[in-house]
This record gives sequence, C-alpha cells and structure tokens, in this order.
Amino acid sequence: MQRLGIAAVILAIGSVAAVCATGAADDSRYPTQAELDRIEAVRQMIADRGYSWEAGVTSVSNLTDEEMNRLCGLKIPPDLEARRAQARKEGRMIEEIPGMLFPPAFDWRSQGGVTPVKNQGNCGSCWAFCATAAFESQVLIRSGLEKDLSEQAVVSCNTTGDGCDGGWMETAYEMFMSPGAVRESCMPYHEVDTDACIQSSCDVAATLDGYYAVDNTVNAIKTALLDGPVASAIAVCSGFQTYTGGCFEDACTDINHGVLIVGWDDTMCGGDGAWIIKNSWAPTWGVNGYMYIKYGTSEIGYGAEALTYTPGQTVHFFHDSHLIDDGGGDHDGFIDVGEPILLPVTILNIGATTATSVSAKLRSLTSGVTVTDSMATFADMPKGTARQSDAPHFAFVVTGAGPSCGALSFQLVVSSAEGSSPINIKVQAGEVAAVFQDDFETNKGWGTSATGDNATTGIWTRVDPNGTWWGNLPAQPEDDNTVAPGNTCFVTGQGTVGGAQGAADVDGGKTTLTSPTIDLSGRNSALVTYWRWYASETGSAPNDDDFVVDVSNNNGSTWTNLETLTYSDRIWRKREFYLEDFVTLTSQMKIRFIAQDNAPGSIVEAAIDDFAVKACTNVAPDAIPPTVAVSSPNGGETLVYGTQYDLRWDATDNVGVTSIDIYLSSDGGATYPRTIAAGEANDGAYLWTVDDLDSKTARIKVEASDAANNRGVDASDADFVLWGSMSGVTPNPAGTPREVTLKVTEGNPVTCSSLIVYGVPSAMRVRVAVYDVSGRMLGYLVDTWAQAGYSSVAWSEFDRRAGHLSAGIYFIRLDADAGARSAKVVVAR
Repeated sequence: MQRLGIAAVILAIGSVAAVCATGAADDSRYPTQAELDRIEAVRQMIADRGYSWEAGVTSVSNLTDEEMNRLCGLKIPPDLEARRAQARKEGRMIEEIPGMLFPPAFDWRSQGGVTPVKNQGNCGSCWAFCATAAFESQVLIRSGLEKDLSEQAVVSCNTTGDGCDGGWMETAYEMFMSPGAVRESCMPYHEVDTDACIQSSCDVAATLDGYYAVDNTVNAIKTALLDGPVASAIAVCSGFQTYTGGCFEDACTDINHGVLIVGWDDTMCGGDGAWIIKNSWAPTWGVNGYMYIKYGTSEIGYGAEALTYTPGQTVHFFHDSHLIDDGGGDHDGFIDVGEPILLPVTILNIGATTATSVSAKLRSLTSGVTVTDSMATFADMPKGTARQSDAPHFAFVVTGAGPSCGALSFQLVVSSAEGSSPINIKVQAGEVAAVFQDDFETNKGWGTSATGDNATTGIWTRVDPNGTWWGNLPAQPEDDNTVAPGNTCFVTGQGTVGGAQGAADVDGGKTTLTSPTIDLSGRNSALVTYWRWYASETGSAPNDDDFVVDVSNNNGSTWTNLETLTYSDRIWRKREFYLEDFVTLTSQMKIRFIAQDNAPGSIVEAAIDDFAVKACTNVAPDAIPPTVAVSSPNGGETLVYGTQYDLRWDATDNVGVTSIDIYLSSDGGATYPRTIAAGEANDGAYLWTVDDLDSKTARIKVEASDAANNRGVDASDADFVLWGSMSGVTPNPAGTPREVTLKVTEGNPVTCSSLIVYGVPSAMRVRVAVYDVSGRMLGYLVDTWAQAGYSSVAWSEFDRRAGHLSAGIYFIRLDADAGARSAKVVVAR
C-alpha cells in the first residue's frame, strides 16, 4: 500500500467560577451549576494526580451519570477472550514484529484517511459508530472515495440484538461483509434502534473483505495503524466527558465505550507517547472531536481489530497541481473579489490501470465563491501519469460576500470509466507576499541538528549538490530547483561527482533541518510552500524509512505533522499547506524536515529548496463576527414531535461562514441546553425531526462561526409551541394528525398561558367555539380555512374578547369537515 501525504479555541463562560478550556468546547449554552461543579471536581482530580490534560465545557459535559452510561454502550462478548486466543493460535492476530521501527508520529488525518467526526446522540451506539468510521477510513484510503456509511442500518438491521442499549464492533463488521454497507442518505441516523430496516432497498456502497484481531501492545497497534485507523474499546469515567485538550490520563478500568484510533505521537505526554483517537460525540467534544490519550490509559487498545478491504475500482485520482489565470481581470496573478478566474487543474492517476473518459465537476466549499464553469474533461490518464484539464477550464468568481484573502476550498469529483475519486483543493485568495522566503543561496539561519538526531552520515548541508546515481536513476539531485543563477539547496550529505548512491546518504538514524522562527501573529491564513526530493527504495529495506515534515507554533516545544512521505519521489516536487489547518498561527512558527535511515536500513537521500511562507498583505486579524437572522420558526408556530420541520436562517460574514450550530430552548430563551445540529453547512436550512418535548415557550438559536472563530448568534423573536408525546397525540410520518384533534394545554384550570391546540389531516374549514354549561355559544376562538397540520390559539385572547369570563366550567368544540372534537376547561378567578 502507498500512503500519500495530503494535506485553542479559548472558551470563557461567566458563572460562579469562570469556565475556560482549550479545544472545541460547546460555548453556545450556559452551563448549569451541576456541570460547573463536575468540571471543577475533574480539574481538582487532574491537579491532585499531576495530570496534564484540560477539562471544560463540551457537548456532553452537562450529561448526568445515568445519561453518560447510556451513551457509553459498548458490550464485551462473553467469549471474546477465547476467540482472540484462538485467533492468535491460528495466526489471525496482528502482533508486534521484532525489530520493526516506526516514525515518531503518524496521523491518518494528515494522510487524507479519516472521514468527518459524527454524533451518536442519545443512543448507546458507539460500537456502531467506531466500526463504521473504521470502514469509512478503509474505503477512503484504498479507493480515494469519501463515503458516508449508515450507522442506522447497523443499529436497526442486525440480528444479534445490539442497538442503543449497547453492542460490539464485530456485529457491524459481519454486516459490512454481508450484505454490505449502505449509505447514510438511504438510512439516515435517528438516535433510535426502532427504525424500520430498509437496508434491502438500499444500494450496497462497499463490502468488507474481513477483519483481524490486533494484539494489545503499542507496536502491534502501530503495525495495524499503518494500514488504516483501528477501532478499539476503552474505559470511560466521568472525567472523559469534560476533556478539551492535552495528554489525557485517568484510572478507569471498566470498559464501556468504543473509539477509533487514527494515529500516534511518541512526543506527547512528556515523551511517554499518546494515541490519537476519534470519538463520536460531535466536533464540540475534545479537540474538534479528537483526543490525545497516553499509551496504556483507560484500557485503550483492548479488543482492537484491523479491517481488510479491496476496492472495486482500478484507478485512484489525486490533486497534483493547479494554476490561477486572472487574464479576464487585472492580470496580477492574484484572486481579487469580483474578478473572473480560470482554474486549470492537473490530476494524477495512481491506480493500477489507465483511466479513460475522464471528466470532473467542481463545487465550492467556501461561502461567497460562485463556480461559473463547473465541468472539465481530461485526456486518458495512464497509471502514474498526471494530466491537466482540457480547455475550457474550471472557472469561478469571489463575490462581495466571499473572503478577500485566505484559503478558498473546493471539492473536485473526478470520474472515469474505471472509477472515481473526490479531491479537495485549496487556492489562495487576495494579494499575498512572502513573510519568510529562502532559496538557500545565502545562510538565513536554518538549524541542521536537533535533540534526538543520531545519523552518522548524510547530515543536512547547504551546497551545490553533486548528483549520485543508482544505475541510470538519480539518488541525490545534480541540480537544485532554483532557476539560474541559483544553484544551492539543502541535501542530506554531499555526494561525490558522478558517484554511486550511498556515498553520503543518511545512515545510522535521523537528521533534522529546522527553519528559523517565523512570525505569523495577526494572520488568519498562511501558506507554506517548498520543493522536495526524496529517494529511499533501494538498500536492504526499500521504502522502509519515512520522510517527515512537521510544523510548530511554540518554537519547537510541540510539533504537528504536515506530511509523511513513505515512498521515493525522485523529482523536485512542490508541496503546499495552509498552516491554519493544522495549528493556530503565532509569532513562534517553525517548520522541520526529518530524514531517517533506521535499521536494517535503506539508501536515503533527501533535498529541500525554494521554501516560502506567504500571507495576505496588510491584513489585520478577522474580528468581525458573522451576521445571523433566524426566519423560521420565529414565534407563534406550533410544532409536533416526530414531524419534520425546515429550520431557516440567513448568515453572512465578511470572510465566510464556516459552520452552523443550532440549539433549542424550552424556557423562552433563558437557556439552550439541547443541540439540534452542530457543524452544519451554511445553506440556510436544516430539516429538523422535532424533539419530543412539551413547551409553550420554545425558541431556537442559530450560531454561525467563521474561520477566525468569530461567532454570530440570532434566536427566534418570540416563543413557539412544541407538542410532545405527553400530549397523547401520535403524529403520522407525514407530520400531520391522522384525524381531527383538539387539546387544551394546562386545561384545569386554564391560565393566561394556556393554549388551544388543534390539528387537521388535510386542508379544510375549521371552527373552534366556546360554550357555557347551558350550551350557549359565547363566541369563536377560530373560524378559518386551516392547512394540514397543527395550529394553536391563546386562551387569553378569547378571555379578553369575552370580557374575562367568570369562574366556572366551559366547553370548547371544534367543528371541521373531517369531524368534531370537544374539551372541557375550568376557569378559576
């Protein structure tokens, strides 16, 4: 398998004690005192035990112990240990390979092998979510296709009895093998296990080949991780729900939850090392839905299993490069607001066969960017060949609502007769200039040694390189990348003129090249570019050594991986990354390049040239929050649980809205404890399956975020009504009553806040009248043509019109074309 390198929030909530946390905390709601007390207790535990992680408000920090127990629904099969012992005996377990060496850090997120974080909601389906996430990653890694697979099909259609009360990952794996996994769009997730199983009517999206047990040792899990993320059991205690950053440690031993291990970092936890895990509690838990957890903590790694998957397609496409053509504008080479831009894109086929009939469709992922020509074709693409799009190329324009500077994100779906791949592309908007630029023709302060370096030869050096050779293939480049008269670059050791490979290659360990400190304070976007050369496919262990590129925003105290190259690339190839995708931009930025030759060793040669960090010119940090306006529900509506309703809003921003979160209040907007949706696209609408809640004072709040984490908020202008299951009404799937209905909220006695709620199954004439005990009609509450669905009217309106009725018993009668209903009310004065 080949792996390609693809590309703190500080929260303060006022209360009795301030709640401040690093990570993606849920700061849209006001924490309860019980929640604050829990967080404070966890922080005290962290201090008492000398841990280094942080606790704060998250998407689940407000849940009670009972609610958390339901959320952590993993159930260990009673015969699991016996089955794993048999797997070990039969050679079906991945175990540690003696002498195998690993890079110090590896993260499938930076390798393009992880799908978005999801939310299991109020259902103990963690087992289904981590298993599905593992299979989604396998599909993405092997085929280049990001498929959103259905957890609901796993929860609703299994025959083992696993569901919201718990289960085990193998239940999902068996279903993925037969009949296969289906898409989320066919069986959407509803946080229940009672949905009808319609899997047989869905197309199979992918079929799993098989799964293998993974021994619970660090190196065995690392071995499995090199082929893809691995689902694992874990023991979760109450502190886990408040995690917002740092190296997590705890003393939990009761296994009850399932997560996905996506990588590792040996430098974390004071050098003790940590797994990187993906959870299923929404991106507002942990650090954008992820956690760094110390090796061996909380039983992490128990019951881990690796998957095998062979995609059906024979071609796989990746982004090679692109050009910006502003010839229809001011010809300055930059993307300006309102300027028509052509986007020629070059695509690489790394599949097994030639791709034919190749075409692609482009769509914008950035608000305020309009694609004006979304389709392009490509010439046939043999294996290992890159092709540029044919004219006319893709085209787009940044509107006045779009960002004037920063990264513009696009998705390109490339299709061919042999298969297809989705590709994410970023281009730079606005006029940019180099904050730091180095063609290595002079000494600008790069470091050529670092703590832990132990290579005996092949140490980074700045020279005019001498080419060395492996037969007729170059090992060390003969020339640098810079256009003449430039001729120097950094290489790993200087070879002899015309010499053989191995003359001065990296031997005995690793060597590190580290940039000077680069000041990116006050920048909301920064693009790093460099040209690299790498050869490692010869010697006693071909392609066994990784070339690692990392970024730090604290002068090298901690590092985050930009790319890890695991195969030879014997040409000067340009690489570029938006640093804000990986770390917060600061005044203490550094980049490092690590070449290494670990036993048993291969011939390793690396080179770096034409390094630059560019950012927009004269751009202050974005401090303007998005503007939000809720349009529906905005007050006066009546919604019934289980029905579907379009929540609508309008959100704009000077740079661009990156995500939408929606929350529900049942107390007139005093608090918003319920999350309806998180991390939604800013498309102005969300189809809500109405919560089972009775409230006459419901409101929704929509919160929009931009790339600088500025947040804009708006809520319903007035209260609307929620009618829950306590009403005794069961809505049909269409969202309307099956028959004429009438209900008085708080009917005995009625008060100023009582509502008369009525519903009809179709559009018809409706009259609702009030009578006294003698049968005399006192007047109409409603006399109208009603649409199908539910409506309400306040009792206080009629009471005022009738001159404030005296104490006593009254009757309300609804007459409609489909029938009549009546109800008794008591007035107390």
